[in-house]
Amino acid sequence: MLMTRRSFMSFSVCSAVFPAFAPVALSADEVEPVLEVYKTPNCGCCGAWVDHMDAAGFEVRVSEID
Repeated sequence: MLMTRRSFMSFSVCSAVFPAFAPVALSADEVEPVLEVYKTPNCGCCGAWVDHMDAAGFEVRVSEID
């Protein structure tokens, strides 16, 4: 398969741009944001979402509301 000039340019631009979006480590004085979730006690989908976000490494603060 032969690479065209257009596909070569697209590849070059993408490979130059996407490393700029790499995750950046936080310094000691920076704090990661906390997800604040307001949900009713009987909402199963909200509880599952909170569990999923917690398992993904996010700090989640849940407030039960009526």
